[in-house]
Amino acid sequence: MEKVLCLVAHYYNSKGVFRGKSTTQEASTRKNITLRVLQTLSRITNLDFLVAGFPGNSLVNVDLDLSYVNDPRYIVYEALSLLDRYTNEYEYVMVLEDDILINPEIIQNCVIFDSMRSFDEILLPNRVEISGSHIYCVDLLNNPRRTSIQSKFLGRSLRIYQSPHSGIGLFRSDKYKYARSKICSSSRDLIVGGYMASAFAHYHKPFSLFRIDDGLDMHTVVHLDRYQVKSKGPFIRRFINKIF
Repeated sequence: MEKVLCLVAHYYNSKGVFRGKSTTQEASTRKNITLRVLQTLSRITNLDFLVAGFPGNSLVNVDLDLSYVNDPRYIVYEALSLLDRYTNEYEYVMVLEDDILINPEIIQNCVIFDSMRSFDEILLPNRVEISGSHIYCVDLLNNPRRTSIQSKFLGRSLRIYQSPHSGIGLFRSDKYKYARSKICSSSRDLIVGGYMASAFAHYHKPFSLFRIDDGLDMHTVVHLDRYQVKSKGPFIRRFINKIF
């Protein structure tokens, strides 16, 4: 089984610069969400994780001090750049937002996909929101644009989507090195959404980003801080397999 290193990007400051729940959410609620993410990671075989953040603005213990970063909104950019330290020790490297719940299937699917597909392709999970008995992907609501190119993976339909954001960046180590060779790793540009989404977009630039296109019951991660959206549109799905 491949060894995986995950950096969990964590920050909380009720008076901070973020426009989101790392500033507006009750500290106890945010802490419980982050602890749930960490506890889930601790149960995944062959996965090591480090919390990357600002010790003075944290609700859990920080393993990797990023307080030298001049703007905490760059936390994901910085964490992604630091993965370079670990590519010789781990087969896969990952950055995860602190409110994203994953399961071993995500890693297993990526390993299988990488063994079958072109070097410049990534299997990106759908980041789902759960609302009662329904499930939807807010990233595809925000940016539903996709190509006409379709293919199959483990009997499911794949499509290239333009949205580069799922709250996660998971790379086989050689693919991560390839991304680094194609981008400016010192860039901190605002590309799409906020800086956290932009960081994932930046590191995903060299790849065609495939997503499962025929349902949200496979290869999904759960966003524990659900967005409020006016319309769930055509991407509403029944939550068929409750794997979390």
